[in-house]
Amino acid sequence: MIYWTLFRVFARIGLCTLGGGVATIPYLMELPEQFHWITTKQLAVIIAVGESAPGPGGVNMASYIGFTMAGIGGMVSAVAGLCLPSFIIITIIATFLRNFNHSSVVKRFFYGLRPAVVAVIASAVLRLMDISLL
Repeated sequence: MIYWTLFRVFARIGLCTLGGGVATIPYLMELPEQFHWITTKQLAVIIAVGESAPGPGGVNMASYIGFTMAGIGGMVSAVAGLCLPSFIIITIIATFLRNFNHSSVVKRFFYGLRPAVVAVIASAVLRLMDISLL
């Protein structure tokens, strides 16, 4: 049951984030309140270590939380959940983008996503500053 929950939670995070490990932070901030797997202070440490350790930050954070909750199986479930949606979406996009890579609409769409991603990340940074400065 915990494996499925970890997979589902991290699949939602993987599906909703665009921009790497830092973009997962706003969704990770919900975990202490929603599931009580970790405390907010533990999450701040996980984010700091996950972003400073070698490798993708989101995968580092998912693997730590998954391992903490359910050992190796939990780690595999969390990382698979985080990575699988991106893999599927990128495969689909790559298939269609071959036909539309010169389209100005597609280029403007991706250019327009940038401010939204920056705003979400800035919000998470402000929340982390609030946690760490208390």
